[in-house]
Amino acid sequence: MSIHERVTPDKVAKGLGFLEAIKLTLKNRVFVTYLFMIFFLQLAINMMNLVLPYGVTVLGGFQKYYVGYFYIPLLIVSLITLPIYKSLSVRWGKKRVFMMSMLGLSIASIAASFIGWIPLSPLLTIIVIGGFVGIFLIPQFMMPNAFIADISDLDESITGYRREAIYFGVQGLIWKSAAGAAALLSGWVMDMFGYNPGHDLGVRLVYIISSVLLVIAALIRTRYRIKKH
Repeated sequence: MSIHERVTPDKVAKGLGFLEAIKLTLKNRVFVTYLFMIFFLQLAINMMNLVLPYGVTVLGGFQKYYVGYFYIPLLIVSLITLPIYKSLSVRWGKKRVFMMSMLGLSIASIAASFIGWIPLSPLLTIIVIGGFVGIFLIPQFMMPNAFIADISDLDESITGYRREAIYFGVQGLIWKSAAGAAALLSGWVMDMFGYNPGHDLGVRLVYIISSVLLVIAALIRTRYRIKKH
């Protein structure tokens, strides 16, 4: 952290101007590190989601409605793992569980790049990958808000303000920026390297790039340090 000023608790957030609030927020090194992690994470997840129909139709050779064979096991497994992750977060800590989930999704993305190449039927491959993604997906929805709450607590201990709103707002901006960047990057890669049967390298590369981005996000996560994690 780079904020050293201590203020009395009787200071109220409404006395803090918008530009001053932004400046103070971006001085919070823990939060800035978290934003980089979230950007790469959301960039990867959005790319995986955008390329999924091509994974099913181009790599698997199925009609588009076969995407359901990916999402059904994903949803079932996610519901099963939800209570498990609540317990693991208490036992292992949010940091370890979140990193495990990112690395698990990275493996799933690499596996998806081999649809049609590995010695399993493409349909079975899609079903298995969907279930595998379901194992590791829940922390991506459960934990970011918990991290923001922890960052807000840390911020209050230093600045004297309760500023959850600005932290959630900046996080939302990063999510939307990552979604836009994912669409641009995925489209460019597929246009450059192909997204049609027999010329599908672009689709496979999007999955590989997503996997690399997830590993980068996990590595950045090691630099995000709050003791309660």
